[in-house]
Amino acid sequence: MLLAASENGFRSGIVVPAHTSVPQRMGVLYIGSDEIQEIGERRLIANRLYFRALAIELLDWFIGVAKREVREAIDITDMDLRVLSYLKSGFIADDVARELDVSIQTVYGYFRKIKDKIGVSHISEAVKFAEANDLLA
Repeated sequence: MLLAASENGFRSGIVVPAHTSVPQRMGVLYIGSDEIQEIGERRLIANRLYFRALAIELLDWFIGVAKREVREAIDITDMDLRVLSYLKSGFIADDVARELDVSIQTVYGYFRKIKDKIGVSHISEAVKFAEANDLLA
C-alpha cells in the first residue's frame, strides 16, 4: 500500500482502521498527502477523528451492500430472516409456530423453503449461513 502510494505522488500518509460491532468485519482506510512527511502526517493526524468517521461510514456502506447482494442472490425474505433469528435465539419449531401464530406445518414449510433458497440440508446450517453473512443483525 505504501509503495503504491509513493508511486502515485504521496509522500506522507496515515492508516485508519475501522471496526464494527460485527465480528470478523474490519476495514482500513489509507489517507495520503503530497506534502513532506513531517508536515503531511501532522496535518493528517490532526484530522484522524474525521478520517475514522469516514472509514466507519465506508465500512458500514460496504457491509450494507454485501448484505443486500446476498439477500437478492438467494431471494431471502424478511419472514425467512425472522424465522432464522428465532432459531438463532434457541427457539424450536413449536416456539416459532407459537410466536408467529401459525401451525407447526407452516413453520416446517418455512424451514424447507429457507433450506432450498440457501442450498443446505439442515435448518441449523441456514442459521450459520445467515450469521456468517450478517443477515440476522
